[in-house]
Amino acid sequence: MHKVLFVVTLSLILSGCMTYTVGEKGFFTEEGALAYQNEIISKEIDKVKPAEHFGGSLLIPIPSDYSFSSSPYFTGNCYPCMSWNAGLEEFFLTGYYRQYFEGIRRAIEKSQMFDTVDILQKVYKGYAKDHGYRYFLDVNGDGSLELFDLFMGKDKLLRSPPAKSLREGEMLASKGYDDLVNIIESAVKKFENSQSTKNLKRGYNPVVEKLVYNDETRLGKLSIKGRGIRARSWMIAKIGEIISSKNTLLKHGEKPRAGYFKVLDEKIENNIFTIEFEATY
Repeated sequence: MHKVLFVVTLSLILSGCMTYTVGEKGFFTEEGALAYQNEIISKEIDKVKPAEHFGGSLLIPIPSDYSFSSSPYFTGNCYPCMSWNAGLEEFFLTGYYRQYFEGIRRAIEKSQMFDTVDILQKVYKGYAKDHGYRYFLDVNGDGSLELFDLFMGKDKLLRSPPAKSLREGEMLASKGYDDLVNIIESAVKKFENSQSTKNLKRGYNPVVEKLVYNDETRLGKLSIKGRGIRARSWMIAKIGEIISSKNTLLKHGEKPRAGYFKVLDEKIENNIFTIEFEATY
């Protein structure tokens, strides 16, 4: 993970002639620079191996556009001479940082630790708790990580320190997404041993308000009365049952893990929890 943050971020400069440099390669267009960034991310994700499956959901919040245009994401201690302008705003906000956070999501999803891994902008722990996410991963602009267990109420289950210098950032660059997955797996395992996410839905029998699924579009919607982690755990399991029954590629009785479906939207209105989803098999 740090490799993607530091190697790409610390070596990305926009010069006066609008030349983008990612890693050691220069590009004259945003498209070329972003495509190369995505190539670096994809190579890191290829190294990720399956981890222990805990179930439940992880939410990764994306900072606001204002935060992205401020220190430490943009100016920081790396290139304080860089000035903010419309070209940089377009490049960083709509491309570079979106791909960076999506890369983290893809890597953790590939590990299959959780049933769903989502990224949403401008959401906080209160939102995550209401919508049933057990784990909340803050990825800070200084390179530090904070992982919260929202069910057990354990603050900062995991915290990695920020890089204090460019040299330290370069040392952290030797680590990749596979290291991030290993660190998260080790931290989560301790809390799952105390209270397994897989057991949270037991004995939970909500009133189902709506359940629809379209075989052709592979789109569906599930609504129940309730909120919180037990509600979400039950809903994700139910969606998994639907996908299993429709996906002939799954072995008989096998339940889909992260990657077989994705959450498109979620909301709670008048204590009705709705998740819209898409099968991705």
